[in-house]
Amino acid sequence: MLTLKMLELSLIAWLYGQSLGIFGLFLLSVANLLSLLIYIFIFAIIIQVILSWLTPNSYNPLTELLHHLNEPVLRPVRRKIPPVQGLDLSPMVVIIALYLVDILLVGYLRILAQYG
Repeated sequence: MLTLKMLELSLIAWLYGQSLGIFGLFLLSVANLLSLLIYIFIFAIIIQVILSWLTPNSYNPLTELLHHLNEPVLRPVRRKIPPVQGLDLSPMVVIIALYLVDILLVGYLRILAQYG
């Protein structure tokens, strides 16, 4: 995936007449793939929350897949923040944390890629 993303970004830069160094191209590719991974987790958590409202006791394969994908991220937060009157706040906390990682870490990698 990294190689394909680097190829994609180098072709886009070539089409616009820009040049990127190999290190800058690598950092920009890693930043874009990391951002994609973060957004996959965010949307998976949102879908899991909506499905839990609609069918809370369903044995749907999609529900099981989302549970196995999101549980390693949600479990540590659930240990620290107990439910408030039966409302689980851990998905909201994890989504905010993922957005912060996207803004800070991915943004920093993109800035470094400009100078690389």
